[in-house]
Amino acid sequence: MANDGAAVFWLSILAIFVGLLSWAPKPAVRKICGILLIIFSIYGFFINGLFFTFAFIFLMIAGCLSLIMKPKNKDKDITA
Repeated sequence: MANDGAAVFWLSILAIFVGLLSWAPKPAVRKICGILLIIFSIYGFFINGLFFTFAFIFLMIAGCLSLIMKPKNKDKDITA
């Protein structure tokens, strides 16, 4: 169990880093980070079981949103 706890800790650190990178403006980086977040959530669920179920569900949602959502275009001309 100690090894699983350490694995979940480092997985959480990686998930935070990848989650911050998923806000990148480049679509390729967002796609890679979204896929990594989904992989982290599935792996974390299997190594830790039901203890952090909600955390891994939110990781899965974040990964899906990173793949689906498009960045907003800030270059629109707002003239009346």
